[in-house]
Amino acid sequence: MSSQPSITSFFAPEIPIKSVTVFTKGAEIHRTLKVSLKVGFNEIQILNVVETIKPNSIRVEGHGPATIHGVKLSNEYVYDETCNPQKLKDLKLLIKDLENQIENEKYYAKIYDTQIDVLNNAVKAIGNNQSKEGINPETMEKLFEYHENKYVETKIKAKKIQEKINSFDAEKCKIKVELNKYDSKCIRS
Repeated sequence: MSSQPSITSFFAPEIPIKSVTVFTKGAEIHRTLKVSLKVGFNEIQILNVVETIKPNSIRVEGHGPATIHGVKLSNEYVYDETCNPQKLKDLKLLIKDLENQIENEKYYAKIYDTQIDVLNNAVKAIGNNQSKEGINPETMEKLFEYHENKYVETKIKAKKIQEKINSFDAEKCKIKVELNKYDSKCIRS
């Protein structure tokens, strides 16, 4: 019998969930795992466990003639050969940059919305005063033409801004997917 334990590793997200109980300040997740043990000492590793797990909340049960000698939670990272910490950092910076660009574009969208509101309110105010002051039809026609041109011009600008925001959001989603892919390769045991 060897003094070195036989090590078997599993990824937590791949272990079937038997039940979940949600509480106000957390949740209790029961997973069921069947393992074929070798004669002697065996070490079972559950990798990619959430960082927020409470160390004293882990329970392990076994059936059969085996004895469980202990349970240990480790916050060490296990890197596989495709894990690239710099890539993770770069992707996070890209997401932050996109979020800043989205916020900047939203400022312009707000400006255009305000311009449209002011334009509409100005035309309404002049229209309400027309009957009192008798604005001539030619002046009204010029006002409506101005309103139409400015309204359409501003709406087009606002639409382009929204398209930019949507494009940045889509790019951010793609980067988040890539980030999650890389992040899962840097496994917490």
